[in-house]
Amino acid sequence: MMLIFYMSTLTGLPGPWWKSYVGHIVEYSVLSGLFWFALTRTTELKNNTIIFIALLLATAYGFSDEWHQSLVRGRTPEGQDLIIDFIAATMGAILAHSFFNKRVN
Repeated sequence: MMLIFYMSTLTGLPGPWWKSYVGHIVEYSVLSGLFWFALTRTTELKNNTIIFIALLLATAYGFSDEWHQSLVRGRTPEGQDLIIDFIAATMGAILAHSFFNKRVN
């Protein structure tokens, strides 16, 4: 989350538009996967609930990141970034569950 926050403070990131989307996908799928991992180790919730909470937390952080960007000179919040964050968070939680799930509910 600190890395995402730091990257959001940078202005004028170089590169084509698609690199921004790839960055969002990597950042938010990893974040959601880490939330999933933490929740599986600290709660007794059912798997579907853990997936939902992990993607909800990652998407909420994406929302706060877009708000943060509105406060940074040279940056603007983008609704499409939030949509990509949500999709990436969904992928991250589902992939983490698929590859690392050792729990039986």
